[in-house]
Amino acid sequence: QLSLLCASLGAPASIHAPPSMEAAADAILEVARKKADDRGETLTVLALGSMSNLASAAQKDPCAFRRIDRIIFICQARTPEAKPDYHHLPYNAMIDPEAVRVVLRSHVPLTLIGQDCYPKLPWCSALADDLARAGEAPTANAPLTARILWRILRYDPQQVAFDPLAVFYLAHPEAFVDAEPMAVRMSKGDKWRFEQCTVADAPDTEGVIEFRGVSLARYR
Repeated sequence: QLSLLCASLGAPASIHAPPSMEAAADAILEVARKKADDRGETLTVLALGSMSNLASAAQKDPCAFRRIDRIIFICQARTPEAKPDYHHLPYNAMIDPEAVRVVLRSHVPLTLIGQDCYPKLPWCSALADDLARAGEAPTANAPLTARILWRILRYDPQQVAFDPLAVFYLAHPEAFVDAEPMAVRMSKGDKWRFEQCTVADAPDTEGVIEFRGVSLARYR
């Protein structure tokens, strides 16, 4: 299995130009074109944040993009059982909603790791409590990293575990509890929602899997 993690390919090369969306899209497409189907190679893209680079690749060369076997996206489309009033505005979709729509319509198989899989550990709650006690946001004089972390963790303290959870899925997919495939759409307009829907609701894609949790009993 080939895994494309954060659009990093092979050994680090000398950087002669600043990173760009076009370069990232080219890197994704290069790996997709080189995939050797006759040797049983598969290509998994682990999407830990915005879909912008993937959408750029999908628009640049749709045929090569469809050689990707699946995309693992850290995002939530189904309404969590514990949160019936869930807002359906997940952060990774909020960064670039149109990019999510483009990737959905590429019909590359999509797997979602959402809130049902997120850890419910004491340290997550402790982070939320610490933020509440901290009160106001860091001042402009605070280090940039502190301001960024404050904003991210204020939005959802569980985010510190998102990326490790996705990597854990690549290593041990058997630990994740499957769910029935579903149709998904990214509605348009200022009040967009990334959500599960019915076929009658004109979904952007179908057959999306969103795991219902992590089971240590299934972990091998």
